[in-house]
Amino acid sequence: TVRSTDVGDPNQANNSGSVTSQVTATVDVTAAKTATPTTVAAGAPITYVATIGNAGPSTAQTVQMVDTLPSNAAFIDVVSVSGGGSCAPIAAGTVGGTLTCNWAGINSGSQQTVNYRMRPLGNATGSTVVNSVAATTATTESNTANNSATTSTPVTAAQLDILVNKVDSADP
Repeated sequence: TVRSTDVGDPNQANNSGSVTSQVTATVDVTAAKTATPTTVAAGAPITYVATIGNAGPSTAQTVQMVDTLPSNAAFIDVVSVSGGGSCAPIAAGTVGGTLTCNWAGINSGSQQTVNYRMRPLGNATGSTVVNSVAATTATTESNTANNSATTSTPVTAAQLDILVNKVDSADP
């Protein structure tokens, strides 16, 4: 309500107004992935870091990361999950399948990571371990083209150097 003490208003019934607007939360969830080392010997671990970000402007609610695990590498473990996230358990040695991790929300301008390891199988020698991740949210997205990422890690022959010494003594 607006009133003036200096100017008389002959119609005070029209001195107020209201506006109703609907605000819709919108986000831009992103996915990125790195693999270390960039080339790996069969049987040696690859450390993956999947990064799920939110470019905003709102908080992304109910964020899920689904990582499609390669069919030529065995899962070792999840090393860490940031931001209060959690991952569904996977048995060590599992080949293929998915790693699914969830966060209640990711604030605008923030990112969360999952750090995990896999070991290429012997039959992966000469090929690549391809690993893909995708992110989703329950919040309306402005751009879904950047919600997935893939890494390819070439696998070389295992580097083995085994020495066996056997000693036997005569039995009495």
